[in-house]
Amino acid sequence: MQAIEAVLVTRDSEAGRGGPVAITDPFAPLADLGYAICHVPLTRTAAPSDPGPLDDAVRHLSEFSWIAFTSARAVQGFANAVAGSGTFGSAGTRASVRFACVGPATARACESVLGRSADLVARSANAAGLARELRELLAGQAGSRVLFPASPDARPDLPRTLEEAGIRVTQVEAYRVEPAPPEPDRLLPPGGADHWAAIVLTSGSIARILLESLAAIFPDRRQLETFMDRSRPAVLGPTATEALAAWGLRPWLQASTPSLEVLVREMTDRLEQDRGEPEPRRSGDR
Repeated sequence: MQAIEAVLVTRDSEAGRGGPVAITDPFAPLADLGYAICHVPLTRTAAPSDPGPLDDAVRHLSEFSWIAFTSARAVQGFANAVAGSGTFGSAGTRASVRFACVGPATARACESVLGRSADLVARSANAAGLARELRELLAGQAGSRVLFPASPDARPDLPRTLEEAGIRVTQVEAYRVEPAPPEPDRLLPPGGADHWAAIVLTSGSIARILLESLAAIFPDRRQLETFMDRSRPAVLGPTATEALAAWGLRPWLQASTPSLEVLVREMTDRLEQDRGEPEPRRSGDR
């Protein structure tokens, strides 16, 4: 019997303490190619360790000209804070504060969860690109303030770029991402296959958790390296690439732009191409 071709998705599908954000399944193109999509989250989304700063920012929302969102989870965390407060529901606040989103998926979350379309969606779907576009929009506007709800592990690109331009940024914890390693056997492909068709890694922390969990299955480092090499690790950005490098591994693909939609599209193209080529023989194969 032929082994099932399956893609391992390791990202957390939740988006904060209020539950998942309803957005289009980003992995549908891979399923349409006939791959089984196996969701095995290695992290979970948790409420802020201290919700006080976010709640305080929500009470003073009218003091901000923009809210910058770099993930759908940040949108959900913000939505949880404003729920029931009545602050965001006031016509004046809704009209005065504008939304800046890192990419289309985050913009869809804004519309779905907050009932507001994004006023700015970054052309380059990353925090640095969003910061540059906000900086251009706010040039010459003295006293502009930006609220940045994020995780405590958020990269500093956005606040650093804006603050260097004299724009005040208030960064508050909207959610936390906690490790949630599964039983190691869940990380093995179904149907007796000896490798995955591809593994999706969206952060450095997820890549580290995966490798530490697989080390319990493959105590021989060479076996682990062979398994990962054949399983085509596809990464969203440089943090996952760096985590792989710490184990002597390289990604099969890194998205040209750190957007999940771009990653899936480029994975789909590469997998279609690879299906037509024989798998290369590796040193150690017999």
